Amino acid sequence: MKGKADRDRKLFVSFFFIAFFVITLGLFYLLPGKWHVSFLCLMSCLWCALLDIRSLFILVAGMLYCYLGGILLDCHRALGKESFVKNQPANPQTDQSVESRKWLLLLLVGFCVLWITVYKFGTYVCARFGIQVPESILTQLVMPIGFSFYLFQIISYFVDIYRGNAKAERNFWNLALWLSFFPKLVSGPIEREHDFLPQLQNVRKVKFWHTGRLSVSLSYVLYGYFLKIVIADRLMPMVDRIFDNPGGFDSFFLILGAVLYTFQIYCDFAGYSYIAVGLSELFGIHLTMNFKEPYTAQSMTDFWHRWHISLSSWLRDYLYIPLGGNRKGIVRKVMNNMIVFLVCGMWHGAGLNYIAWGLIHGFYTSMEAVKNDRNKKTGKMVPGKKGKCVFFLQAAGVFLLAAFAWIFFRAGSASAALRYLSGIIPMHLQFADWNEMFLTVFDKNIEFWLAFLGIVMVSVGDWVSSRKGVVFPELLQQKSSGVRYVFFVVMILILFVFGIYGPGYDTGQFIYMQF
Repeated sequence: MKGKADRDRKLFVSFFFIAFFVITLGLFYLLPGKWHVSFLCLMSCLWCALLDIRSLFILVAGMLYCYLGGILLDCHRALGKESFVKNQPANPQTDQSVESRKWLLLLLVGFCVLWITVYKFGTYVCARFGIQVPESILTQLVMPIGFSFYLFQIISYFVDIYRGNAKAERNFWNLALWLSFFPKLVSGPIEREHDFLPQLQNVRKVKFWHTGRLSVSLSYVLYGYFLKIVIADRLMPMVDRIFDNPGGFDSFFLILGAVLYTFQIYCDFAGYSYIAVGLSELFGIHLTMNFKEPYTAQSMTDFWHRWHISLSSWLRDYLYIPLGGNRKGIVRKVMNNMIVFLVCGMWHGAGLNYIAWGLIHGFYTSMEAVKNDRNKKTGKMVPGKKGKCVFFLQAAGVFLLAAFAWIFFRAGSASAALRYLSGIIPMHLQFADWNEMFLTVFDKNIEFWLAFLGIVMVSVGDWVSSRKGVVFPELLQQKSSGVRYVFFVVMILILFVFGIYGPGYDTGQFIYMQF
């Protein structure tokens, strides 16, 4: 397997990726439309191989497993349906068919769960319990590129076929592209087959010169790069300096570190998602929008309707609702909710800090559910539009709750998170050392003001977008062409002048790539 540094060097916002994308886009439009899907699939596999050749073998195995498993499940369902038509519902043959189909689904999904469990927890369990495993095996347990994302797609595909909400895709190239499409391969979104596959007919007919599509694509891509290389990568060293040495800072700077990371991870992950959406538009493919101004949310439940939407909706449809959802009373609802967020935490990583992060969010949303249930019973629910002041205060409260939970996510371990929190509580301030701490974090005054200005710009943009009910790149399409062109030129200048570039003009690794 290639080293982590080599893998990072070729990620999404490097010149290496840009060159790969330009070549792929050019060849895509030179080829006849009937070859578009298979060509994109092959180029996606090539991109995976360039990142990590071992990941390609896992990806291809996943494609074959999904393709054959879906057909097997679909055929079994068709046979069961035929049996149901020919026999009475109570016929033992029909009951056996339903039961055997259920066992087939459990077998297919169970293998996926086992597969992801081995990769997610194999190394952690060995290290935690001192299990001696040959180094050659440990190196194979490193998470393959995009594994958590496309494996969840496979699980949802099997379940949808079982439920009768989808039919098995007989065209292997279509299914393979759905799993491997390179703009979403590294960090999602987690696409559903019924959203992605029907678009592939249009991919075979797509024409390059479409002014509306080019404008939408450029808006998403430029804004995504702005979030990533101007803000997220500028905040990254500041956050690292605080979290790597929490003992060297007082409570104020530790709180500041949590706040900065709250913006960093949002700009990093949302930046990736915007770029993925924009690049996909050029191929005629619309991806799921993964973020909708999450820090303007009015509750933690609302936050999860806006943050990593493809994951939260997946957990709702394939875990929360099958567990019973909110149909069996408030106690069962809270229990189901905690299970969902426990799984959410474990999906992000094996460490106790990720589990704690998930359970904290489970606690937040469960308390809101209890409160709402009580208000319904007492008639205290007051619907209606909030004023700007109330809107802002509730959003600020959600932001602070999220920032607290992010400490566990970022700290590296549960013990490190607790040490970090012990530096905040009880509150202690060292005013005499603030100048030294300030220079340690920001290095130069200009970095502080650039970071501050970037955060203000994103916050204002999200605020306006939230009030308008549309994400910023789409909001831009409502403006005149002159306004859009000015935005494009200004944004390109900002990226060149204020973007953070490392050795070889590559940027920092996307945070969510590791999941």
